[in-house]
Amino acid sequence: MIEPGWPPCRQFRRFPLMALPKQLLRGMHFRDAATLNDFMATTLVGTASYAARVHLRAMGMTDDEKQKYLDKNLAPGRLVAAAIQRTPYASFFPQLIDTAAETLYGQPVFDARGSGLCGNFLSGNPTVDTLTNATKGVGGLVQSVTRGRPLTRAEFISLMKVAPLSNTFPMQWLTNAMAENFPKHGAAKEKGMHLGAVPAEGRARQERLPARRRCSGRIAEVEEWFVEFAQARARQRKREPAHTQAMQARREQHAI
Repeated sequence: MIEPGWPPCRQFRRFPLMALPKQLLRGMHFRDAATLNDFMATTLVGTASYAARVHLRAMGMTDDEKQKYLDKNLAPGRLVAAAIQRTPYASFFPQLIDTAAETLYGQPVFDARGSGLCGNFLSGNPTVDTLTNATKGVGGLVQSVTRGRPLTRAEFISLMKVAPLSNTFPMQWLTNAMAENFPKHGAAKEKGMHLGAVPAEGRARQERLPARRRCSGRIAEVEEWFVEFAQARARQRKREPAHTQAMQARREQHAI
């Protein structure tokens, strides 16, 4: 009997699971020229399909956003990651690596699935992705109504991802074009960027410094203060003999 929670977890997992015996283990068994040619062909096709998908998804963005998106996703490292993840010979190992990397470091290594979902085994299925986007989008909509602030761009995109056919290219182009009308950040975050009447340059410079550098700077200030204090005491001690002699001379004069 199949558990009720298992089918959503294995959505879009059949291909990498079946690729393990049919591609990876079979190729390791034969280890011939035909296997090498098949591996090179699937890698080339996977890279080309990834590049085409990136260009298609960039349609509808502004020129600046499109250039940033293309520069980020068509970098050599991203193309290599896509080539490895999209070949059937990799099976589900890229998803295992992404799950471990995202859990330990907060950032995946490959993240180049054709469905657009993340490679995490736990959250990279349509059910969890839909619930996550719905929670984020509805939460932003409620805050927009109750607090009187506009929806952010990320919240609007999350709402659009819940809509039917949201993963098709026409819907993605429409979402990209409409998302330009929404701010990138909320009003609270934009207000937090300006921290009151404190001098902006000094505070911004201090906030950009890591905690270790700020601590070492304070230690250096304390050390400098101690050095100045020691130098002042030394100068005072040098003046003390002359001051003592003058006091003794005055006492002698009064005694006479």
